[in-house]
Amino acid sequence: MQTLTSRRLNDLLLVSGLIGLLILAILLDIIRRAMFDRVESIGDEQRMLFLLPLMQLMLMLAVLGMIWVALSTAGYSRWVAGIYLVVGLLILYALGLLSMLPLPDAIYVLVLYLSIDSYLFQIGGVAAAFGLLSLFFWKEVKPSIPDGGNSVI
Repeated sequence: MQTLTSRRLNDLLLVSGLIGLLILAILLDIIRRAMFDRVESIGDEQRMLFLLPLMQLMLMLAVLGMIWVALSTAGYSRWVAGIYLVVGLLILYALGLLSMLPLPDAIYVLVLYLSIDSYLFQIGGVAAAFGLLSLFFWKEVKPSIPDGGNSVI
């Protein structure tokens, strides 16, 4: 039997997992940018040819882990899927919004992390796709009968 508390914990786990994925993507973007800035020799380029796909693999394994947690839990609220969809769409369209809206100059430093080739942009796409699919396939969890379905008269 799934209680309301366990369902809320699943919701909290999935939302905090999205925050963790965003932080991981930002950290990997910072590491990648630092690696590009420090390339001086052919050996550094060869090292990058090995490390960049490894960072991509690590990020996608984290995404698969989050999807597995979402699918293996007994259920989650519809608002969790909505959060994934809204956050993902905001990340995907943030570069366009930054170029169209008159915002303070300090905000435009985000362009470095929201570019199309960044890991954060990829996480935005994954989050939007997962949110959209989970809204489409979401079904309400039916309450279970506590005594196993046997009714005593």
